Amino acid sequence: MNEDFNYKGSSNKKNRTNYKWRLSIFSLFRPMLFSFMIFFSAYLTVPILYEVGYFLYFLAVIYSLYIIIHYFSSYLYINQSGIWFKRGFLPWKKGITGVVWHDAGEVGFKNSFIGWVIKAYPIKVTNRYNNQIELSLPFIKNGHKATSIINAYILEFKKK
Repeated sequence: MNEDFNYKGSSNKKNRTNYKWRLSIFSLFRPMLFSFMIFFSAYLTVPILYEVGYFLYFLAVIYSLYIIIHYFSSYLYINQSGIWFKRGFLPWKKGITGVVWHDAGEVGFKNSFIGWVIKAYPIKVTNRYNNQIELSLPFIKNGHKATSIINAYILEFKKK
């Protein structure tokens, strides 16, 4: 039955290397700034309308917790089938997007001073056939190392 689907089992443990890269803590900057703005507006609102102010405090805390949990549940990884980005922890927000090795063209990162300081870079994965961007990822921790490893895998796949 496996021959019908052109499926190759994972009997060779030596080739089963999985790499995983997390988002940088810097990717939390913009959402946490928004949460701080909600918190500050609640601080200004409490003396005037205390019910609305406390509700805004509650929203700011819930949003901050959501952002932090979302941060810890998002990561980039590669396996035998391709390059994947997993995100989300809520059942209706969970998802995996990616590119199979056959369609992956090249992986690059955008270099900047801030990226160099924090060692996190935005990564872009292009399509092999039309050079369109398949994946555009936020700041990935050690993204410069991730691009070199992923490009080596792509080159190995093209040689086969």
